[in-house]
Amino acid sequence: MEEESVEYIELPYAGFLSRFVAFVVDYLLISLVMALVLAIFLPSMFMAEGPKTIEYNSDYVRDLTEAAGPFQYVFFALWGLYNALMHASSWQATIGKRAMGIIVTDTEGERLGFGKALLRFLVKLISTMLLFIGYFFALFSSRRQTLHDMIAGSVVLRYRIKT
Repeated sequence: MEEESVEYIELPYAGFLSRFVAFVVDYLLISLVMALVLAIFLPSMFMAEGPKTIEYNSDYVRDLTEAAGPFQYVFFALWGLYNALMHASSWQATIGKRAMGIIVTDTEGERLGFGKALLRFLVKLISTMLLFIGYFFALFSSRRQTLHDMIAGSVVLRYRIKT
């Protein structure tokens, strides 16, 4: 299967607001997918025990919460895979970034490979868990690079598709 080649006209580096809105769009998209997965799989896990289990009481809520716990790992794996695959694709962007008109490239303007895109996501995840500390690097970087961009050797650019 031949991959289409898209040519971009590079504009200035993407700012905080467009990157943040793209993040929110992507997070909501993945959350919606996970909510659907939970809505399908969790009730079926309890149906084998009979209708008595479906009674709404504190034991049921606790059991449901404990059953949902492992799905957080599925959520992060799905989110990471989505980010890495989309950034390494010909789009060079997630759906949220595409909607905001921004792409992720390496520092030479080329598409990221899957490994670099995954590394970027993992560092981004760690930075997010550490009170978004890595995001503040963009305030002092001439290319508006966050810590995860610097480590992965990437930049986030505004773009327009050549016509």
